[in-house]
Amino acid sequence: MRPRSLLALILAFLTIALCACAGKIPVDVTPSASVSATAETDETALLTEEIPVVIEASVREIDREGNVTLSLRSSDLYAAGFSLWDIVTVKPVSGKSQRSYDLPLCLSADDVSFGSKTCVLSPNGGADAPAVLSVSGGDFALESRWVLNAADTGEASVLSLTLKEQGGYYDAWIKRSLKRTNKREDYAHLSDEEYANFRAVLTTGMGPNKLFRSTSPFNPSYNRSHEADAAARAAAIATVIDLTDDQGEAARYAGYKDTYCSGLPVFTRAFVMDFLSETFEKDAADALRFMAQNEAPFLVHCMEGKDRTGFFCALLEAFMGASPDEIVADYMRSYENFYGVKANEERWGALADANIRKTLPAALGLSSLYGGDLKKAAENYMKQIGLTDGEIALIRSKLA
Repeated sequence: MRPRSLLALILAFLTIALCACAGKIPVDVTPSASVSATAETDETALLTEEIPVVIEASVREIDREGNVTLSLRSSDLYAAGFSLWDIVTVKPVSGKSQRSYDLPLCLSADDVSFGSKTCVLSPNGGADAPAVLSVSGGDFALESRWVLNAADTGEASVLSLTLKEQGGYYDAWIKRSLKRTNKREDYAHLSDEEYANFRAVLTTGMGPNKLFRSTSPFNPSYNRSHEADAAARAAAIATVIDLTDDQGEAARYAGYKDTYCSGLPVFTRAFVMDFLSETFEKDAADALRFMAQNEAPFLVHCMEGKDRTGFFCALLEAFMGASPDEIVADYMRSYENFYGVKANEERWGALADANIRKTLPAALGLSSLYGGDLKKAAENYMKQIGLTDGEIALIRSKLA
């Protein structure tokens, strides 16, 4: 999570001190909004600082699209200690209905998936912009009947916004902010290999020209199959591990028979994205056995060559002795090739944390990517999903 602003930290400190003395202290922020913090005065509550930040506001307007404008400015929320990408709980303070919603604080309704609800703020410094409750492609007032009913009766509808999770929507927003096109001209700065996300895996322990990864050389949907197949030919790929197509599906793509890769031994299986599931483990075991039975150089691909391919290659990298930093760097090159995410950007680390730094250690039974013997853990993983010592030795010899 991102650190809070200095102002938020000062406010939290003052709130704790006040609550220790009085138990509950209301704080006026603006004439149209109020903030309060409550806490148990026992030692445990004070030590953990589990004091929710709460701010109240009335409904000022409901527009034709059902967006609910609050009598609360974005700056009021920022001053109270809330930040963009926090998740807040919104509920009515009075009335019969106590239905509540957990909403991310975003810059636009487009920052959430279609049909999802959000509280839209202006960026820091946008003091005059009100907070607006919206549904992406929907009608917030109609869906949250308590707001509509209060407006119809002419009664003041007062809502409370309580901080539920600091920065809780940040990782999801980062993923939604990624933009990819399928136009070669939009990636003029990349080579054909980079455009196809094609590369050799050259981490510690991996032999040169033994393992490659890329987008699909068969499926033309991303307009990269031609470049991926041409790169596979240039690298003299001998075996293909297709993690996105079930048996026979690849052959139905236009131009499949004309590809270099279609003439090779090809393992095909539509892998699920749940890397911790029994289904994924079974499919991974079958793919690894196929590698043991065939020859390098191997090409592993899915659609983008990013998620399923990224995890599968990371497993093999760990198995061959790669360091955590090497594994992460190779994994994140896909985000650079597709989305232009650079290693010096904040979102680079956030994406790594939400993906390979999280999924690989979880699958290997480690507390952290940096918290154990990756090589041994990867070998144990292969044994646990059913590979024999002989199959494991064959894979190692083919990749060394």
